[in-house]
Formats: sequence, structure tokens, C-alpha cells
Amino acid sequence: MIEEVTVDNSRTYYQLSDPLPIHYSENELMIRYTVIDYEKSNYQFSYRLDPTNPWIVVGDQRNINLSNLQPGAYAIQLRASGKPGVEKTKELQVVIRSPLWKTPWFIILVALFIGAVIYLRIRNRINHIRQKANIDKLLSQTEMKALQAQMNPHFIFNSLNSIGEMILNNENKDASNYLSKFARLIRITLDQSSQSMVSLRNTMDYLERYMEMENIRNSHFTHQIIVDPTLDIDETMVPPMLIQPFIENALWHGVSAGNKRIHVKITFCKGNDNLVCTIDDNGIGIHNASQQTHKNGQHQPVGITNIQTRVALLNEKYNLHGHINIVDKKDIAGQTETGTLVTLQLPLDIEEL
Repeated sequence: MIEEVTVDNSRTYYQLSDPLPIHYSENELMIRYTVIDYEKSNYQFSYRLDPTNPWIVVGDQRNINLSNLQPGAYAIQLRASGKPGVEKTKELQVVIRSPLWKTPWFIILVALFIGAVIYLRIRNRINHIRQKANIDKLLSQTEMKALQAQMNPHFIFNSLNSIGEMILNNENKDASNYLSKFARLIRITLDQSSQSMVSLRNTMDYLERYMEMENIRNSHFTHQIIVDPTLDIDETMVPPMLIQPFIENALWHGVSAGNKRIHVKITFCKGNDNLVCTIDDNGIGIHNASQQTHKNGQHQPVGITNIQTRVALLNEKYNLHGHINIVDKKDIAGQTETGTLVTLQLPLDIEEL
């Protein structure tokens, strides 16, 4: 019979029948027991903390002290052995509660809290990256629009000069026709300037209108547009106002005072999943044009650096690998014709980030 159980030298329980719950810090027990035997046999006692553990013999000692018990449920068994074949047992259920930070629900809450913190930090980081990307995108869009806007004054300046020259030469019919085409082209230019990409069909239509207008000013000018039949001109997208400046440079700076005959051939074709556009003219060449412009103090050609900067911004904004190459034909081995050859490459599939 278990007479009493003292917990942590502070509380004593008598004749327990139910499991004894104790706090994890109160992990010291003193169990006092006895044997009811009227024959007064000489009993030897032993105990074990769990039915699967071996018995620990304590002799005729009538109490045991248990210390540093870990949290958990214990089925402490006591055994009294007397005369041969006489054995008596008693079991005491003890439950040592786990500390708060070791309980399953606390561990789950902490795991959920840590997961929530990690999720929020990742989401904030993603939002920060997206915000920065949006700012960079807006900046690149603004820079590109600014660069596109720089193209228009040069084009307008040249066109107004042509109209003024026709009026002074009493070429009123040509001036009226030129002005009409110029007005329509300005409207298209303004529409396309607000777009990041336009179809190849619209680009070709714009170039055709522009060259028809310039043909009024210079009747010796001829042009040709060649398109690869495998290209889908409605699905293929290109940046607006990227090709026209090269044609404008050829028409205004590629001719000489003694020879205004110039032919410009524009070709669109496929090349290694790229759209390859070439602008080939038979003018005086970019080197001579630059020297002549500087010598005569004329208006400089549309800035090549400006267009290259636009291509660089397009590469950054749309993750492209486009590039532009401008060569004077006299620098090409085996080439006998003068002029300038411009090659522009852009991916066929352009997806905005």
C-alpha cells in the first residue's frame, strides 16, 4: 500500500487512486509504502519506472526517492517479495507536464509564426523588387519617349524647310501636295510616338508615306521595300521611329550638290529568330556626309548615338539582344559602290516584362 507521496518536498498526497499530475519543475518524488501482512514476513522491495524497465532492488527500505524526472507519463510499479511464492505489487500513475515551449500546440504556433514572418518578408522583398522594376520600367519608357520626341523636331524642321523652299520657287502645287502628305504623316508620327511597339505593317506604311513625301521634294529619289514572305507583318512588332531617321539621313545628307540621284533599299527578313532590317543607300557615305556637314555648318544628321541609346534601353526594358550596325560601304572589302549600310537586328518575339 502506498501511504504517501511527497512532491518536491512541499506537497504530500495520501492514498492516491488517480494519476498524479505535477509541474515539470516539481520533478522530485518521495514515495512511502508499506505491506499489510499479519504474519510479519521479511519482505524485500523493488521498483521500476515503467513495466518495460528492469526492477531496481531497494531491500527492506520502505521509501524511495526519485529525482530529475523528465516530462512524460510514468507507471511506477512497486513490488514486495516475502516467503517463496508470495509477491505483492502496486502501481502509481504519475504525469509530469511538459514545459510550455515543449508542448505540441506551442511548437505548432511558433512554427506558424516563423512561417508567417518568413512569408511576409519574402512578400515584402518581392513587392520591393517589383516596385523597383516598375520604377526602372517607367524611367526607361520616359527616356525612350524623350528620345523619340527628339526625332520629331528634326523631321519637322527638314519638312518645313522643304515647304518653304518650294513656295519661294513658286512650286505651289508641289508645296500643297507635300504639305498635305506632311500633315498626315505628322498625325501618324504623333500616334506612334505614344506606343512602345507597332506592327511591321504599320512601320512599312509609315516609311512608304514618308518616302512618297520626300519624293516630291527630290524627284530623283527612288526607293524599294523588300519583305521576306515568311514574315507575319501583322504579328511582328518593332519600335516606332527607329528606321525612319536612317532614311532621312540618307536623303538629306547622302546626296551631293551635283548629284541628287539616290536610291534607298529597305529589306526586312528573318535571321536566327531575329528580324533583320537593312537600309542600303548609294549616297556619298556616312564619312563624307559627316565631313560635308561639318564643313558647310549644316544641321547635323539625326544623332546615331540617340538611336543606339534607344536600342540599349529597349534591350533593358524588353530583355532583348538587339543591336545596330552602321558602316560606310567603302570600308567593306570588295565593295565598289559608295553609300551607307545600316543593319538592325531585333528578336521576332518581343514580350513586355
